[in-house]
Amino acid sequence: MNKLSLSRSELQELIGRYYSEVRKLSYQLQKTQKTIQELQVELNQKPAFDIPEIPSVSIANITKGKVINQQTDIAPKAEAVSEEPTNKRRGRPSKNIDSSGKRKSILNTNGKKRGYKLSETDNFVMGQLNDFQKPLIAAEIIYLAEEDAKAKGEQFDLDDFKIKLNRSIHKLANRRGDILKLRYEGRGFSYALPEWTSKDGKLKKKFSR
Repeated sequence: MNKLSLSRSELQELIGRYYSEVRKLSYQLQKTQKTIQELQVELNQKPAFDIPEIPSVSIANITKGKVINQQTDIAPKAEAVSEEPTNKRRGRPSKNIDSSGKRKSILNTNGKKRGYKLSETDNFVMGQLNDFQKPLIAAEIIYLAEEDAKAKGEQFDLDDFKIKLNRSIHKLANRRGDILKLRYEGRGFSYALPEWTSKDGKLKKKFSR
């Protein structure tokens, strides 16, 4: 078998990639060491053991293991006070109850759940799907995020973005229904907009990769 050789330009490119990996690993090491130092400071501030809270007993004597209220011998018996039905709850009315007493729907008029405000990562994912008009896998979204950070001259934290991306996909797909998870052979899932699929859940041809 002939020995594989690389051209000068290929060797330079490979060396550049290794330097880039070294810088990334160095950055991750510094961040990990800083996190460890912060955790050690927090650990030193914690007590060696938790002291349980002891409830106080007011106006009482302890005799033969029983708590006897001092007021029982001098205070007259109180008249019976009518109590509210036990099934009636006190406190503020539920926010999901309208003026007619009916429970409000937690869904918007378009059928999606309300709440779960979109984060910067959520908007980035939705924006890339709308721009490319085809399903994207997680690795592609990460690559696009890294390129976007370079274009803006910002530092890109790969591990931090992966965590944010997982949270974003869970919110957009499982909670809000803004995107769909489609099986992608060999790479788990790809992510698409709901309107890209037909009624039977299959991806329309014009949006296929």
